[in-house]
Amino acid sequence: MATSFFMNYKGKLLETVPSMNGWCDPAKSNHIFDSVVKQRATTCVELGVFAGRSFVAFALALAALGEEGSVAYGVDTWAASPAVANNEGENAAWWRGIDYPAMYNECHQTCGKLGVLNYTKLLKMSTVDAYHEIKGPVDVLHIDGNHSQWDSTRDVALWVDRVSPNGLVYFDDEDWASTKMAQELLMTKCTKIEELKTTNVCGVYRKNG
Repeated sequence: MATSFFMNYKGKLLETVPSMNGWCDPAKSNHIFDSVVKQRATTCVELGVFAGRSFVAFALALAALGEEGSVAYGVDTWAASPAVANNEGENAAWWRGIDYPAMYNECHQTCGKLGVLNYTKLLKMSTVDAYHEIKGPVDVLHIDGNHSQWDSTRDVALWVDRVSPNGLVYFDDEDWASTKMAQELLMTKCTKIEELKTTNVCGVYRKNG
């Protein structure tokens, strides 16, 4: 497929991300787009979507590849209680003040404007429920849900085994003390190949074959 074709989709991504709510740096969204294309992914899963700044990278990359049946699953409860569960720290009050329906709508509407809704499924549910809802192997996984020690470790324990051999895992906010146990577990299943330092620290891992 012509390079100019992919650049059209990437151009849409880089134009869209800066104006969206959330924290994903355009450099990280660009990295995700390139990884999905390089992997020739057909199934991507993002745990923790918020307003979709990183999620749109998955959707646009799958649209650029154009493989029929490809899906980017966005998993988020879009609700305050799960966002602060097991994590009653200094950020809890801030998370309780978020307009979650507005964040969901922003993600859905942005995907619609970009013309990629056919490549997306937004699941309003916990990461545990989504694990049972989504079938088959995952080519690229992004773990960015609740950062409590319990929740982040559970997400790694559940989801990384679903990643295809040589598939990719993005693990967000590695500089948080609460995610260290999850990272240790992740390292038993994957090999770290890169570290992205933008607005946060995100590890990129390849699933052991």
